[in-house]
Amino acid sequence: MGVWIQAIETTMPNEHNKIFAAMGHIATCSTELELALKAVAGSLIDDYQQFTRITTAELSFSGVIALLLSLYRARYEEDAHFEALQMLTKRADAAQQKRNAVVHSIWRSAGAPRVVTRIKTTAKIKHGYKTQIENWTLDDFEDLVKEFQSLVNELSDLLKELIACEKAFNNPVYPPGA
Repeated sequence: MGVWIQAIETTMPNEHNKIFAAMGHIATCSTELELALKAVAGSLIDDYQQFTRITTAELSFSGVIALLLSLYRARYEEDAHFEALQMLTKRADAAQQKRNAVVHSIWRSAGAPRVVTRIKTTAKIKHGYKTQIENWTLDDFEDLVKEFQSLVNELSDLLKELIACEKAFNNPVYPPGA
């Protein structure tokens, strides 16, 4: 076993397995959220998913949000549904930023059950060398999972509403008669 693996095992005892599971759950839930955002953006492009998939395939998370809001604004201006989309996408962006903090950090035991310390070191032109240290509990991870799940459900509900009022297309995989 490598030295690095031994260091993880000694600093992250088995009591943190639930936290590791929550970290994995965050990763999968963030992917579901990204797919939900792409589905709403795709519903604004009437193409039976072909161009939608091409358009959104290589976009970053923030690029999908920009596309979604831009498409909606171009079609319907800034109405109540736009405000709802804007609120949801702001929450989605905030959740994604937290997800990035989880995925792109080093985690160590905080010396207490169900608590870990996040360590992130950066060196940027604007701020120079900087180390961020913060403790996260199991509840912090689980709350982020719940936020991702809530956003997916709320986006799905909004998409159904947009389809019902004919502001979005029910975008089947194949065109009728294909």
